[in-house]
Amino acid sequence: MRRVHGIALPARLLSGLAGVLLTSLAAPAPAQVIAELDVYDNTTTLEGPLTDIDEEVGDEIELIPPASGSWTVTEFEVGYVGFFPEDGDEEMVVRFYANDGPGGEPGTLLYQSAPEPIVSPESFSAPESVVLTGLSVVVPLDFTWTVETMGLSNTPGDIASVSSYGPPTVGSSDETQYWRYESGGWFSSTLLTDKSNFYARVRALPEPGVLASAVAGALLLAALRRRRAAPVQR
Repeated sequence: MRRVHGIALPARLLSGLAGVLLTSLAAPAPAQVIAELDVYDNTTTLEGPLTDIDEEVGDEIELIPPASGSWTVTEFEVGYVGFFPEDGDEEMVVRFYANDGPGGEPGTLLYQSAPEPIVSPESFSAPESVVLTGLSVVVPLDFTWTVETMGLSNTPGDIASVSSYGPPTVGSSDETQYWRYESGGWFSSTLLTDKSNFYARVRALPEPGVLASAVAGALLLAALRRRRAAPVQR
């Protein structure tokens, strides 16, 4: 007999539990364990004004903390507005950066999307959005997302913009600054009259190692409960 958290278990049962756990790690985990979460959401309150995407522009955000480890981003949504004739070549690229550059500026590139097509929004108060799904990007708790457009002249009547939203309803972001990449370098900029945060939403899962531990723990507890609830054989 061996004991697990004070419960006496025969060796045969322990061996069986080990087999179940090994099998479970190669199988899909229970839905309640692997449910995706919105770990950052700033899509509720429009502030304005607009910030033109004349080069690369984005926001440094902080996700809600996981129980342990890191988050793996599975979905990302970014909103935009603007007016431009739709020629079919208007696109947007999304990037994630670690904030490990000089002075905490964006540094290591964590992710870059393929060019995504964009359309001209109907109004400035109703942004369109690009939604990236099927991602698997491990990110730190604090990172910077950016967007860059292509196929636009960035002149009046042919430009796309991100607009000020805030405060975030999930996660947080410094409302006093955003990042802009110009002429080969990063610059911290500020919207003088409104929050310097932009429309974005992040969904994520716990990183795989934490997920596997959670699954194993859940299965072990379930097995122990079944064992304790089983009728005693005499």
